[in-house]
Parts: sequence; C-alpha cells; structure tokens
Amino acid sequence: MRAELENTVGHLIPLRKLDEQEINTLSGGRPLVGVDGSVYTLGGNYPFTVTAFQAVAKSTVAFDRTDKVVRSSLYSPLDREDRDALRSFMEENEEGLTEEAAFSRYKDRQMALLEIEAATIALERFRPFLILLDGQFSRYQKDEELFDKWHVFCKRAQDCEALVVGVVEEVGTMKLKKFLSQPVQDRLITGHDREILFGLFETGEALLPHEEIEIKHDAYVAFARLSDQPQAIACNFLYDQVDHVQDLLCLLYTLTPKQGRGIPLWLDLVDVEARITKKEWEMLVQSTLDKDIYERFLRPQRERRDY
Repeated sequence: MRAELENTVGHLIPLRKLDEQEINTLSGGRPLVGVDGSVYTLGGNYPFTVTAFQAVAKSTVAFDRTDKVVRSSLYSPLDREDRDALRSFMEENEEGLTEEAAFSRYKDRQMALLEIEAATIALERFRPFLILLDGQFSRYQKDEELFDKWHVFCKRAQDCEALVVGVVEEVGTMKLKKFLSQPVQDRLITGHDREILFGLFETGEALLPHEEIEIKHDAYVAFARLSDQPQAIACNFLYDQVDHVQDLLCLLYTLTPKQGRGIPLWLDLVDVEARITKKEWEMLVQSTLDKDIYERFLRPQRERRDY
C-alpha cells in the first residue's frame, strides 16, 4: 500500500525535529496562535435547552498583558429572537429538516463563526507567524456569511505574512482508495482514508500528495503521523502557502509529544482554556435563572433518578 501511494498519490517523506535556532528562523521571533472552540448544551430535549459557545485564540506570547482572544455567545430555542434566527437559517440552507436537526448544523455554524472571528482579531493583536486552527478549512465556508469572514481572515493573514494550518485529528476523507489496485482495495473494510493510513506511517513521516491530487477542493491536504499514536492526522494548508508545507510539518512534529494524541501540544492547551465544563455551565445557569424557570424548562427528568 505504501508503494502504491508513492507511485500514484505523492511522496512519503521523513520529518525531523527542529532545533531552537531553526524555530527562531522560521518564526522570525513572532508568536504562534492556536484556535479552538467549545460548545455545551444544558437541558433536556429540544427546544428545552440553552447552549453556550466559546472560541479562544491563544498566543504563545502575551501582548498588552493578554495572551488570548475570547469570543462567546449563548443560544436557546426558548428565546424568540434565537428561534427566529434558526428559522431563517433553515429557510436559507436546510430545507426539509426538522428544527431539531437544523439546530445541530446551526450549532456547528455558530461555533465556526466565533472561531474565525477570534482568529481574525488575534492576527491583528499578536501578529503571529502561524495560526493553527482546530479542524478543516471547509468548516469556515459552509454559507455566504462564513465564507465572507473566511475570505477576510485569509486576506489579513496574507497581509500579516502569517501562515495558516488546519489540524484535523479525525481524518474524514475518502479519496485515496481509487488510487489503489483492486486486490488492495478488496482487503479494505470501509475504504476511508482513516482506515488506509492507520499504522501505515513511521513516527515522524508524512504523505505529501502531488498538487494535482485534490483531497479537498478548498485546501492542500497532507497526511502525517506526529507521535507514536498509529492514527494519522490531516493538515490543511492554503494553496498559496504550499511552499511552506514541509517546514511547517517539521514544526508540528517538533511541537507534538511523542506519547501524545498526535497533534501539537499547543492546540491541546488551547482546548483546555476554551472548554466549557458541565459543572461550570450548570452553576452559571442555576445562579442566573429563577429556580422555577430552570426546573420548568431546563432540568431534564434523567437528573431526578434515585439510582
């Protein structure tokens, strides 16, 4: 399978750990920013819920006594304005879906909006050499408003000479199978790229597809194994930054713990700061809302179990 991928898809290359001087040369003394988001829904069945969104863009270097940008919002179908916004979203994008099903997609959209807003502000505030986004670029291009914000972000990144990488820890594409011979295809269970790449790479190895091989139409995609974890990750790059792919993969390899999950440690640290815990969110809601309102609309019956 390795031989077939190299013959038809791209190059398997070894990555190396960068030393301090090489990192300083690559960064030009500028910080790294990681961006991640968190969403938590409190309540029972739809529409008796309240959802909190929080996006954090965190810099490795503080500026004006802060090292992060935080964007947050709330949504509840019990609120008339929020419900009207969801119905407008359904009319524009999700015809034929129930409100509950549309709400699931609406949450993804709202999270993506906050993340790209935080990332755009971080570009101006911290002037990073690199922004790491948690996930694929297509998350930020699902409708006109998102695409417009993504376009502004990419333009500002270009103006600031900042590199952009989307780190995808769960590979979801299904593009490589068609490049394999039939006997190899017949051994596969699902044919997804995740299955094909599992255990295929040595630690610190990457697959760089030829540029004419389109894994995603909106990004150049490389696959890599950055730790002892045998599951490969994917990395999205802007097409006009393809010349930096190998250097950036070596940097990501340097920033990833050998025994870790296979993604750069900085994204895990950002995730901790962005995460909304159940306990914190419950305390906030219960201390803010009238007890009768909370019990009537938001407390799920499962919490009343005796055992």
